[in-house]
Amino acid sequence: MRSFFQFAFRCADGSTKFIVVEAESAAQAECVKEAVGRGLENCILLATFVNCESVSLVNEAFVMSGFVDFMADMAGFDEMPRKLQAKIEAAARVEEVPTVASDATPSGQADRLVTALTGLGFGSKNVKKWVQSLGPKAETRDLPSLVKDGVKALVSAPVN
Repeated sequence: MRSFFQFAFRCADGSTKFIVVEAESAAQAECVKEAVGRGLENCILLATFVNCESVSLVNEAFVMSGFVDFMADMAGFDEMPRKLQAKIEAAARVEEVPTVASDATPSGQADRLVTALTGLGFGSKNVKKWVQSLGPKAETRDLPSLVKDGVKALVSAPVN
């Protein structure tokens, strides 16, 4: 299961970004906790959601960030001790051992795309319809590009 961490991040220009970091494995979640424990200068941890499939972003002030992007950009990977850097690099490659999946459990990239877009607040009916319209592209294109395309397509879709 995934874990999610909500942060407030103070930008160099004085503005504040709200970031939700997704950790896809226990190892990644542990690295985020360890980075927070080392005192991120410009980040304040607001909330933690452990062992959940997704979180909904109901406020556009929050931005979703992956583990690798957060560690590289926000947590200052280059300034961390070498031992923690090695742990983070290993965690970035670790995939959680899959649990026995039922028919309703998301497993492929198309299912992760549905989870990501519904987690951003789009209606599941519209999301599933849009993902189905992609056909095999939903499994072969990179997920970040698909999410961006999905947001563009679903912004104007009627609420379901």
